[in-house]
Amino acid sequence: MMRLLCVLTGLFICRQALAAEHIIISHPSEQISVSLPDSDISVRLAVNGRNIVDGNGNVIKLRGIYTRAEWLSSEREVEMFKSWGINFVRILLTFDPNYWQTVNDGKKDINKRCILLEENLRHMDQRVAWLEKNKIYFMMEIHWRALGVEDNLAKPDLLSKQCTQMYEILAKRYSGANYLMGFCTFSEIHILPCLYNDYNKIREAIVDAVHKVDKRFIVSLTGTWWGSVGSLNDKIYIDKSNTIYDFHFYSPRKFTHYRTSYGNLRYPGNMPIGWLNGAKLVDINYLGKELKPAIDFSKKWNVPVWCGEFGAFNNAPDNSSDRWMRDVVEIFEKNSISWIIWRWKPGLQNVPDVWKELWQGKNGNVDTAAWR
Repeated sequence: MMRLLCVLTGLFICRQALAAEHIIISHPSEQISVSLPDSDISVRLAVNGRNIVDGNGNVIKLRGIYTRAEWLSSEREVEMFKSWGINFVRILLTFDPNYWQTVNDGKKDINKRCILLEENLRHMDQRVAWLEKNKIYFMMEIHWRALGVEDNLAKPDLLSKQCTQMYEILAKRYSGANYLMGFCTFSEIHILPCLYNDYNKIREAIVDAVHKVDKRFIVSLTGTWWGSVGSLNDKIYIDKSNTIYDFHFYSPRKFTHYRTSYGNLRYPGNMPIGWLNGAKLVDINYLGKELKPAIDFSKKWNVPVWCGEFGAFNNAPDNSSDRWMRDVVEIFEKNSISWIIWRWKPGLQNVPDVWKELWQGKNGNVDTAAWR
């Protein structure tokens, strides 16, 4: 009955490392060989309190970009990332919009969720090799919706088994990668409070499955309200080692997703906020208050938090987007928050100069010596 009430409520609420030259990567059906650099334990990352550190104990500040395996088309693009100062990539495995139906003969069979196709994994193998060769850290993300997982977490015990099997396959396949930090879970999911217990149990099982293969992998956990800052709260914390927590940041949304029809919005300045569009001054102090829940969560539980996505469209008036980006990154850097800019997409040959400056630890007139 409780689950039925929860589903009804949901319907009512609309969306407002190996020593050889080559490593053998295992898969249940076959073994394949991917050429990677020699194993180097010193570069493997781990959680140490609120920080992420390398094998020598050095604090690593991660500044990067989001992409998908099918968007990353050549090693040349990875080399460009390196030249721009990127040291971190969040990369989504390749999936088409109808993936679940494809692997289930056109049906949506709840008993066949979380199935990985070998062809998709092979596509990812090449991207892994490029990132490893260029010594860029990366976090692997799985498109959980494409795999048949929905917000209602139907049959949670079965789902837990399906998820753990999938993540164990990935952990085994890429266990020899030096620069693979680990794996993201449930990016931008929307979980109602009555499902928090099931959600936490599933995530605990995923962490255990990954760490059963290799305890050095970091598992990234997310909140329950489409990855928002405010969804990082005590109810979604789980006591597991080598875990970090991610959020996405696009505030205020009418500015970060700017359209000329929204009016002459400039940052810093007064902007319409919320559903009622009440005007507020949006500046670095406003952004700091918006990000405070993530910072407080990190301090309370002594765990790293990182921003898995943020950004602002670059057509806001008077270079306002650049100023917003600089102020957000200043807050991130001062609070030990690694960050990922949305996004690298097919056909791009370049990115805004401000992105490159921020990846390189430069921020206009701000003293960034402490960042490095």
